[in-house]
Amino acid sequence: MRLSGLKKAIILANLLCAVSFPAMAGMLEGFVDFDGQPAALDKIFPKERWIVVMIWSHTCPICAREMSTQVKFHERHREGDIAVLGMSLDGQSDTFEAWAFSEEHSVTFPNVLADPQSVAKFFYETSGRPLKGTPTFMIFGPKRELKAVQSGPVAPEVIERFISQHKKND
Repeated sequence: MRLSGLKKAIILANLLCAVSFPAMAGMLEGFVDFDGQPAALDKIFPKERWIVVMIWSHTCPICAREMSTQVKFHERHREGDIAVLGMSLDGQSDTFEAWAFSEEHSVTFPNVLADPQSVAKFFYETSGRPLKGTPTFMIFGPKRELKAVQSGPVAPEVIERFISQHKKND
């Protein structure tokens, strides 16, 4: 999908609106990995990385379309200071479906999952807003502080530009 200059500017402006929210540290309570093990953010990523969280569901057609671009984004930054974390709201009862979805889309970035209520609670406690749907993107700075939120698809180039601008300001 090719975004016009105006649409990119609008998305970037929406991302820029979210600048001061609670930190993500220790807020993955109730989340597990695909093996059912409790999720611990510090075990997934070193603290000096920016984290782009993609909230998704295996039943979301837009999520399916977004996965390949997020996988490429993750691979481009694998050795750098930006990481992608998938956050499935499919819950433990649909772990197999979430895992199968990630396999079908060749997802290489780490994923955690929880039931929809836990994901919505995490989102609300972190952003101060109700979760509107999937996909939803959250960008956390190296200190785990929330820098931006965007519902709907977001091009990796927009995320990269946003992070680049905030690196200069931090």
